[in-house]
Amino acid sequence: MKVFYDLHIHSCLSPCADNNMTPNNIVHMAMLKELDVIAITDHNSLLNVETAMTIGEECNIIVIPGVEVQTIEEVHIICLFKDINTAKLFNAILEKERVKIKNRKDKFGNQLIVDENDNVIAEKEELLLTSINISIKELYLLVYKLDGAMFPAHVDRDYASIITNLGFIPDEYNFRYVEISKGFTSKKYLSDIAFKNKYYILRNSDAHNLGNINEPIYSIELKEKTIECFIDEIKRGSHMKELSLHILDIARNSIVAEAKNIRISIIENSDNDKLIIKIKDDGKGMDEYMVQNVTNPFFTTRTTRDVGLGIPLFKANAENCDGEFVINSDIGVGTEITAKFKKSHIDRAPLGNMADTIITIINANSDVDLIYTHEINREIFTLNTKEIKKHLGEIKITNIDVLVWLKSYIAEGLEEIKNEI
Repeated sequence: MKVFYDLHIHSCLSPCADNNMTPNNIVHMAMLKELDVIAITDHNSLLNVETAMTIGEECNIIVIPGVEVQTIEEVHIICLFKDINTAKLFNAILEKERVKIKNRKDKFGNQLIVDENDNVIAEKEELLLTSINISIKELYLLVYKLDGAMFPAHVDRDYASIITNLGFIPDEYNFRYVEISKGFTSKKYLSDIAFKNKYYILRNSDAHNLGNINEPIYSIELKEKTIECFIDEIKRGSHMKELSLHILDIARNSIVAEAKNIRISIIENSDNDKLIIKIKDDGKGMDEYMVQNVTNPFFTTRTTRDVGLGIPLFKANAENCDGEFVINSDIGVGTEITAKFKKSHIDRAPLGNMADTIITIINANSDVDLIYTHEINREIFTLNTKEIKKHLGEIKITNIDVLVWLKSYIAEGLEEIKNEI
C-alpha cells in the first residue's frame, strides 16, 4: 500500500518554528494535504507529541511519536517510536541528559506546549537547541532497545548533518534510510547512483511553518498503514546484518584488553535448533560491577574502554531470538561471552563470512594467539594460530601470502563440515 508521509515536522515547541505550528494546526494541514502519516519531531523534546496523536486519531492521520535529537557531535538524528509510553520514557532520558541553559525567547523564540484546542498550557524554560549529552552510538543503542527507528536528518546540508560533521555516514550503524532535504543542496546526492543504491531516501519537509508541510508527493510502500509497520520498515536492516560482525567487535575488545589468547567457538545444531557463540580471552577482565553494567550503553561508553556496539547489541540480538546472553569475567583472568540463539528464529541474522572475520582478527594483532573451532551438527573444524606460527618459522602470520592461504583454508574447511551433514 502506498502511504504519503512527512516525518520531520516541528511544532511550536521548537523555538525556531512559528507559534501557529500547534499540533491541531499541523494535523489538520496534513489532512488538507492528504497525507497519511506524519511525525512531530521537535528539537530534543516530545512534549507536544501526545496532543498531536490524539488529534490525529480524530482526523484519521497517523501521528508517529518522534523527535529530532542533536547529539553530542552536533548531528541531527530523527528518532521514531511505536507508542506514546515509549516516547515518554525516551523524553525522560533526554531531560536527564540535556545541557541546562535557559531559553532566551527574545533571541531564539518561544517554546510552547499546547493542548488540543491550541491553548498554551506551559512553556519549556530550558533551551531545546543545544546538544544532548548523548553520542550517536549511545543514541543508536538506546533507540534500538526501545524498539524504535532512527535516521540521519538532512544529510545534504552544511549544518548539523552527519556527513558535514563526521565526513561520512559510519557503516557500523547500518542506516537503511537517510533524509535528504527538498532544497537545492539535494541535487548532489539525488544524482549519486552509488549513494542511492546504498540508502533509501526520505524526503521530509523539516517544516517550521504550516505552508512547508509536504504535499502528497513522497510515499513509501507498506503492508498496512500502522505506526508499527512504518517503523519496522524504517529500521529493517538498520542493525548488524551478520553475527560475524559481533564476533569481530568482541574480539577487537579482547585485543584492546591486552589479551594474549582468544578462543572463538561456534556450535550449530539443527537437532536442538541452537546456535551458540562463545568468545573467551585472557585479557584484563572486568570486576563484578562492570560485568553487571557493561550492557548499558551509557556505562560502557563513558566509564570504561570503548566496547563499540558489540556487547549491548549482541545481547539484544540474542534475546530477541529466544536466546540468552551471559558474561563471565574476573580481573586479571579474562572474559568469556556466550550468546545463544534459536537457530531457526525468523529474526536471527545470518552468521556471515567467518573466513573474512577470522583473517581480520589475525591481521589486527599477530602477537595474539587464536583458537577457532566451528561445529556443525557434530562435524568440527579447528584453526590454531599458535600451531600455524610454529610451522611458519620466521615468516609472519600476517604475510599477505599466508593470509590468502589461511582464508582459503578456513573457507574450505567450513564448507567441508557443511557437506558432511
